[in-house]
Amino acid sequence: MGHQRLSDTTAADDEKEGLLLTAPVSAEPVLPFEAMEIFVYSRNAFDAARRHEAPHVVISITSSPDDVARVRANKACRGILRLSFPDADSPSERFFEHELFSREQAAFIWNFVDEHLPHIERILVHCDAGFSRSPAVGAALARVLNGDDAEFFGGRYRPNMLVYRSLLDPSLRR
Repeated sequence: MGHQRLSDTTAADDEKEGLLLTAPVSAEPVLPFEAMEIFVYSRNAFDAARRHEAPHVVISITSSPDDVARVRANKACRGILRLSFPDADSPSERFFEHELFSREQAAFIWNFVDEHLPHIERILVHCDAGFSRSPAVGAALARVLNGDDAEFFGGRYRPNMLVYRSLLDPSLRR
C-alpha cells in the first residue's frame, strides 16, 4: 500500500530548521475565486524556487516514506500534504499493485485541497523529477478546479496516468 506521511516533528523543531510542515487555516476566505494557480516542480526546482507570497498549500510527493522533502517556512503556506508512492502506473516486477498510487491517497489529496480551497490562491506540487507524478496531480486538479488541463499534456511533462485517472474519479470528492 502507498504511504501518507505527515510531520512527526514538533513546531519548535520545524522553526529551528526553517521548515513549515503544517499551518493553521486562515479564517478569511480568499475571494473572488477565478482560477486556481497550480505550480508543478521537480524537487530541486522546488528547493530553488522563490517563496510564494500568495496563500497556498504544498503537496509533497516522494518515492519513500522515509524521504521527507524540506519545505521552507512561509506565512502564506496554509498546509502541507506529504505522500509517498513510486513513479509507476502499472504493477511490474519492481512494484506490486499495493505499492502504487491508491484511491486512499487520491482521497487524501481531495480532502486536503477541499479543506483549504476557500483560503488559497495556489497549489504547489512537487515530486522527485517533476515529470510524471506531480504533473499528474497538477493536471487532475486543473481539470476539476479550472476546467482545463492542457498545459500538463503534450509538452515537457508525461503525467502518470494512474495518478491522473484516480484523481478524476468523482466518488473520491466530498
